[in-house]
Amino acid sequence: MKKYFSGIMAIILAISFSAFTINSTTKRPFSGEKWFIFNGTSPGDLNNSSKYSLDGNGSTPTICKSATETYRCEIFAVPQSGNPTLPDLTTIAAQTKRPTP
Repeated sequence: MKKYFSGIMAIILAISFSAFTINSTTKRPFSGEKWFIFNGTSPGDLNNSSKYSLDGNGSTPTICKSATETYRCEIFAVPQSGNPTLPDLTTIAAQTKRPTP
């Protein structure tokens, strides 16, 4: 039994350590995100970065604060590298919504 003890302990440790791994599919936040107001008038405008404008200094959503309404109001995204007043729509980390378009 003594000769199997270290093998059994290795298996127990391997199972213990694998139980506490980090989920690799969790969405990681980007750095440098800012809040942008959606100024579009139709659903087709959602994917057009020129239909967004920086909300103040971008640190907090000031126009809409609900996430349960129907229509997009603001997004939290990284600014474009070439134009920091427009969002990079591939980096949206959060959004707020409003009840009307």
